[in-house]
Amino acid sequence: MRINITSAGEFERLLDALCDEAVTASIHFRLYKDLEAARSEFATAFHQSWTFWSLTFQSHWDTTLFRLCKIYDQHTTSVTRASK
Repeated sequence: MRINITSAGEFERLLDALCDEAVTASIHFRLYKDLEAARSEFATAFHQSWTFWSLTFQSHWDTTLFRLCKIYDQHTTSVTRASK
């Protein structure tokens, strides 16, 4: 789908929104990877509070995927295109 950009201001707004989504996805993916890497070293701590950590892992993973989906959303009413 073609994106019709009518002004430099609109392009800047779209680029800012795209960057915000990409940075947020990257941050949450890094947090997920770092937590995953720490699981073996801190296995006891993770197991003692697994409910909290399982929700934390899932939240970082979901946020990563959600933000990537927003980047690739082709609908004209997508949040990335309509926001800001």
